[in-house]
Amino acid sequence: TMLKIGGGGVLIAAIVAVFVIATQGRDPDLELLEHEGREYIMQLDRASGVRKNRAALAEWAYASNITKENEEILFQIRLELSEQEKKAWEETKMFQWQDYQDFSLRRMFKKYTELGISALPEDKYKVLMKAVSAMESNFATAKVCSYKDPTKCDLSLEPDVTEIFAKSQDPEELKQMWIEWHEVAGARAKQNFTQYVELYNEAAKLNGYDNVAEWWQSDYEVPDFEQQLAKLWVDVKPLYQQLHAYVRKRLRDKYGDQVVSQRGPIPAHLLGNMWAQTWNNIESFTRPYPDKKDFDATEAMKEQGYTPMKMFEMADEFFRSLNLTAMPEKFWKNTIMIKPNDREIVCHAIKQCTTVDYEYFQTTHHEMGHIQYFLQYKDQPFVYRDGANSGKIKMCTEVNNEKMRTVHHEMGHVQYYLQYRSLLNVFRSGANPGFHEAVGDTIALSVSSPKHLRRVGLVKEEAEDEQTEINQLYKMALDKVVFLPFAYTLDQFRYGVFRKTTTPEDYNCHYWRLREQLQGLEPPLNRTEEDFDAAAKYHVSANVEYARYYVSFIIQFQFHRALCQLAGDNMLKMGSSRPWPDAMEALTGQQAMRADGLLEYFRPLLDWLTAENQRTGEHIGWEASSTSYCTAEQMAALNAKESPKTESQAPMVMKILGELCLVGAIASVFIVAAKGRAAEKAAEEAAGMDYMRSLDLQTSLDAAEDEKEYWKETMSYFWHEYDDGDLKRMFQKYAELGTSALPEDLNERLIVAISNMETTYAKATICDYRDRSKCDLHVEPDVTDIFAKSSDPEELRYAWLEWHKAAGRPSKGNFSEYVAMDNEAAKLNGYDTVAEWWLSSYEAIDSEDQFAALWQQIKPLYQQLHAYVRRNLREKYGENVVSARGPIPAHLLGNIWAQTWNNVEKFTRPYPDKPDIDVTAALVAQNYTALKMFQTAEEFFKSLSLQGMPDMFWEKSIFEKPKDGRDMVCHASAWDFFDGEDFRIRQCTTITDAFFKTSHHEMGHIQYYLQYKEQPVIYREGANPGFHEAVGDVIALSVATPKHLRVMGLLEDGPEDMESNINQLYKMGLDKIVFLPFGYLLDLYRYSVFRGTTTPQDYNCHFWQLRETMQGVEPPAPRSEEDFDPAAKYHVAADVEYMRYYISYIIQFQFHRSLCQLAGEYSPGNDSKLLSNCDIYRSAAAGRPWPDAMEVLTGQRLMDASGLLEYFEPLHEWLKKENEKTGEYIGWEASSIPYCTLEQQDVMEATGFHKKLQKWNGQ
Repeated sequence: TMLKIGGGGVLIAAIVAVFVIATQGRDPDLELLEHEGREYIMQLDRASGVRKNRAALAEWAYASNITKENEEILFQIRLELSEQEKKAWEETKMFQWQDYQDFSLRRMFKKYTELGISALPEDKYKVLMKAVSAMESNFATAKVCSYKDPTKCDLSLEPDVTEIFAKSQDPEELKQMWIEWHEVAGARAKQNFTQYVELYNEAAKLNGYDNVAEWWQSDYEVPDFEQQLAKLWVDVKPLYQQLHAYVRKRLRDKYGDQVVSQRGPIPAHLLGNMWAQTWNNIESFTRPYPDKKDFDATEAMKEQGYTPMKMFEMADEFFRSLNLTAMPEKFWKNTIMIKPNDREIVCHAIKQCTTVDYEYFQTTHHEMGHIQYFLQYKDQPFVYRDGANSGKIKMCTEVNNEKMRTVHHEMGHVQYYLQYRSLLNVFRSGANPGFHEAVGDTIALSVSSPKHLRRVGLVKEEAEDEQTEINQLYKMALDKVVFLPFAYTLDQFRYGVFRKTTTPEDYNCHYWRLREQLQGLEPPLNRTEEDFDAAAKYHVSANVEYARYYVSFIIQFQFHRALCQLAGDNMLKMGSSRPWPDAMEALTGQQAMRADGLLEYFRPLLDWLTAENQRTGEHIGWEASSTSYCTAEQMAALNAKESPKTESQAPMVMKILGELCLVGAIASVFIVAAKGRAAEKAAEEAAGMDYMRSLDLQTSLDAAEDEKEYWKETMSYFWHEYDDGDLKRMFQKYAELGTSALPEDLNERLIVAISNMETTYAKATICDYRDRSKCDLHVEPDVTDIFAKSSDPEELRYAWLEWHKAAGRPSKGNFSEYVAMDNEAAKLNGYDTVAEWWLSSYEAIDSEDQFAALWQQIKPLYQQLHAYVRRNLREKYGENVVSARGPIPAHLLGNIWAQTWNNVEKFTRPYPDKPDIDVTAALVAQNYTALKMFQTAEEFFKSLSLQGMPDMFWEKSIFEKPKDGRDMVCHASAWDFFDGEDFRIRQCTTITDAFFKTSHHEMGHIQYYLQYKEQPVIYREGANPGFHEAVGDVIALSVATPKHLRVMGLLEDGPEDMESNINQLYKMGLDKIVFLPFGYLLDLYRYSVFRGTTTPQDYNCHFWQLRETMQGVEPPAPRSEEDFDPAAKYHVAADVEYMRYYISYIIQFQFHRSLCQLAGEYSPGNDSKLLSNCDIYRSAAAGRPWPDAMEVLTGQRLMDASGLLEYFEPLHEWLKKENEKTGEYIGWEASSIPYCTLEQQDVMEATGFHKKLQKWNGQ
């Protein structure tokens, strides 16, 4: 076998090595084996890089031009590569790599011995791919009808539905849009989702995991990953509850007690976002100090003639100001920045369809953060880059405030890619799935700060008074804090599904239970198991693990705090060559994910919210929802779940592995997460696709067979006996076959199940609320716009129900099949279930405990936020719609999944008279183009003394949607093509504030890739699944600050008063904090499914139980097991582990805090240097190298939410005061909307599901 691979040269070299070693007194036999293993793994790694390059090019071609021909090519390539991987996997497993001395070698083998879904037999592989493809297709093609014109039924999620949720304040319109979207995008995916779950679990078993939940968590490489997530939520929850109470009060004031109750969950359709995952869109009318000017640089951007190109140029300059890598020429040539007019693409910022507004300004920085990440780890082995996207951005960029942040975010991904591009292929990925996102968002934290906006000339110089600061923090919290319980929920739900604690019969019930309990939300009307609301979220339908976002939203504040205090870059260069806690430690000084960075950031807001809620007598938390989503039987079953193990909150004990200290530039902030990016990419791409699944199936089956062949050869080596730790690690990676381990028939079933769910999701459409003859509304942009813009609770309710019916319900059968098959694959890979398989990525035995501990940190903040938003929704919609003490109806939160609540920010803003910070107008005025947004993101990284983007980045990235008529995946993404040179962003950029940040975020990923590009392929990934997202987000944290926007000339100079700061933090909290319970619960749910705790009979019941418990949301209508709401979330339908997002949202604040301290921008206790106003732009200190990724930057080896809590501390304090002032109930009582039957409630009690739920929720 070895001679087949290496030829005579390998043998001769090995013989020579024996004589050399014999003279040194070492065991020559062992050394010979290790030498053979190293030679083999390096050749395997090179072959892996070629395969990944082929796959990435095919995916890019298809997503950039969605045609049947391109789809067929992609499908055939996938099947071919799967077969190749199987062959390599079979070979790799033959090595006794566990005994190697070289740690890096062992790690590479470990990575290559996991085959993935290619482990499935070809027939099952085809079935799995078809199921996921069906869900993705259903989601991408879902359409709903206009509320105002029922004959117009061509509203897509993007931009139509999203815009409705962002702009409408008609609760009936919002309700209808919510209902319709969930019907078309969710319910239709249920059968495929069930099949996908079965087959994906089978693949997990074949890869050595018990189920997909464990498989997903394995990316985080910590044994207590779920405990860490829970701990993070415990930390953040008080802040969230204060925010929830405050928003509930403002919504109640706006809509009335009939719509928003005083103490219950907030109706999910009223929060400005279809999924209520961020609440930014209600900020304008819930702002703490409405008279204070908002920091939105959109107008300034437009006045200054910003174009998408200018936004990217600014993002590039931002990174260069940190001494990071400039975007390569190929980035500018190949990136899609503007949505083309001649074809369809998916506009989610991967490529980026840019418009000129402040949102896109920040998005540009975020996405360039990904590119920066890619740049940092581009030299890693390919096995450490797997899961990473290429160094391109695809983004439909508009010139606005949000897109400006997105540009920076996406460029953060590219920066990440650039940083690790020199790693072996095996190591070219983020440290964990959340790291890439945290990197992009950390940049966005600086980019969105008033300080940065002043610096770039997008806001005028003004004093930043306390009220402005509170407004700013509030605005940020509606993004960052609000997102946390949503992100937590989404994978909590899927963990339950994969572990079989949530069965298809309880999908919707369990999904809404999680959303109600974690988010304090409720659906706008009763839900049943006919619905499948989870699949109405893209990541559920597209099989994208979501914990990465939860992780990212927390750790980005760790990153941000670290970077504002001091900065470095070796974390990015490591990719996944080291377990992610080591990468975390290199950046933040902490191994654990911690929420303290986030809490510190939002401390002023928390204080304000607490006082405000006390003043108004707002109930903190939420009582049970009155909206039904579980039958009585389901509720009984939930209440009867068996007692779980005692939760351990002890910190992880991590080995500090010093052999692979790599030196490089700050983009190391971005090196820790590429593996999650690949899953995310594959998931996000599906939006808008019309899958030709037979082709995709054959491609995947061929790839699975290849993987098996490689695996067989890999396993022929005695790599367990090698002394080289690195060699052993590489063999270990390559010895895991993945789903390819399944027999062909089971593999086909798994593929078909996932493909069916993806197709259901991608093709899901709903009818227009006002024109029922117009039935072509997709989740993007139509349904998303409805949730973003509509304030009509009935329209939102309608859209929610329709989407969940269309995208969720049809996937239940496929989901059950997927769970069974995926669990089989997990067993074949050495895991009990897919839950254990997923969890293995976190490389810690207590990862679940860590997750829970993180949630405990964050939960108080979330509850405050929940209470505040509930009050505002109640004021807006009335107590008949939003209760005073119950969960919030999920359709009222501006997002179809209530995972962020940004779209309710405009009418829940703490200080509504304060101007909003949206630089969209400034970007447009300054003639920003998509390219300029990415160039700006690149400049941001360069200002940190990081690498610029390579030439190929500019040549091949897609920054705008092509105008030649082709279909293209527009979801913003950063790509690593695993050749050490080709990194791209694909993003349909519009010139908006959001895309400005997204561009920076995505470039952060590229920077991460660049940092670890020299690692072996198997190490080219983030340190854990949350790291890549955290890296992208950590850049966006700076880019979004008024300080940075002023520096860039996108915000007028003016005072940064506390009210404006609270508004900004609140807006951020509706994104970052709100997402956490959702990001947490989505995989908790799937862990439960994979482990068999949630059976098909309880899929919906358990899902809603988690959502109610963790999020404090409830469905807008009763749910039953006819519904399957989890599959209405893309990541569930598409088999994408979601915990990475939860992790990412937390650790990005760890990163942010560390970087801000490095840059001298943050000083604890100094009100003039708040973490939430830190801008690391032009800080060379924030770009200096570190000897190890996470600890060096943050001083912590554990994931920790303290960065997040510090970031949001002003908001948390404000929320507590505000909620106390208004007497707002903190938390939420049980929802009155049924989603579990009485029998289900009994079973939940008997089987311990309820106690497990209480553990997850820190009760």
